[in-house]
Amino acid sequence: MLRRARKAGLGAKVWLPVLPIALAACNILLSFLHIRITSFIVNDTAVFYCIVFLAFFEACIWCGLIQSNSRYAELFSALKDLDAVICDDDYEPHYGEFGPGVGKDICREAEKEKIQLPDGRLVRNMRIDGGHVIWTEDMSEILAVREKLEDTGAELKERNDLLKLEYERDKNRRIIEEQNRLYALLGSDTKKQISKIEELTRACMEERDAKKRRSLIRHMILLGCYVKRRKDLLLTMYENEDADTDKLENALGESFLALKACGVSGSYYVEKCRMAPDVMEKIYRFFEEAAEGLVFRAGYLNFVVAGTSGSKVSVRTDLKDPDWSKSIRKSFPGAVTETDEDGSLAVYYPEGAK
Repeated sequence: MLRRARKAGLGAKVWLPVLPIALAACNILLSFLHIRITSFIVNDTAVFYCIVFLAFFEACIWCGLIQSNSRYAELFSALKDLDAVICDDDYEPHYGEFGPGVGKDICREAEKEKIQLPDGRLVRNMRIDGGHVIWTEDMSEILAVREKLEDTGAELKERNDLLKLEYERDKNRRIIEEQNRLYALLGSDTKKQISKIEELTRACMEERDAKKRRSLIRHMILLGCYVKRRKDLLLTMYENEDADTDKLENALGESFLALKACGVSGSYYVEKCRMAPDVMEKIYRFFEEAAEGLVFRAGYLNFVVAGTSGSKVSVRTDLKDPDWSKSIRKSFPGAVTETDEDGSLAVYYPEGAK
């Protein structure tokens, strides 16, 4: 190392690294004599020797015995594939050469933010003491992967849009099918009443007596009320959730107004509770069957829905007619009827009530 330093013409500078070593040697000799010179510098011996070695290496670098920050020209000429340039503040290259497509203007723009070249390279600029370091990074593979991912994303988006359209189409088809099924169900469940309304309509058009025509019209109003409320309760069945008895009370209230117009007075009572929609529909159908046989025949009708969920339904009327009781039992096999001196009683226990 000393021989190489003499050839380089360092002269007296070559002895600078010896001074820290000499200081460390003196400290070792004096420590045998119990003289500690390190206490004047630092109190810790380990820290002292760290400083000594640090001073030794710094002196070697300063003298040129250890190469540092030099021979850039040889380095840049040896590394042909090194796409980097060290230039001054005017962007005049000192080490290396600008690659294709990279000029001073692009370098100045890259000082603010990185610049993307058309061929996929990324130009970067970093400030150093006295100039700039300009280098490029090949981003072509990453850009190719990104482009492929974008194409895949576009394809997935197109597939997703197609799936959404197919889902919406199937959803609309299922809605239409369900609506058609409900319309068919509603038509079949109210077919009897609708046929009766058509029959009464024809009779009303042929009837000349005004009083009888009014009776026929009232009867049609009652049947129309049945059809309307029955369809409402049938649609409620498909909610599949227990509901308050408000809908049932509204249906009974409207039906009793129509019954009163047909000469049948009375009252109804529904115990407040949560009730399954299908149980409501059965209760109203039972009321409809009972009330239809009393039109223009009975004087009153009392209708009671008791139990925490409509578990017991009773009809009391002043009509004493075995055929009415028989019709009730035929339509509702679980119903119980009896006749006494005050009239007739029918009790029904809806299936599904808790």
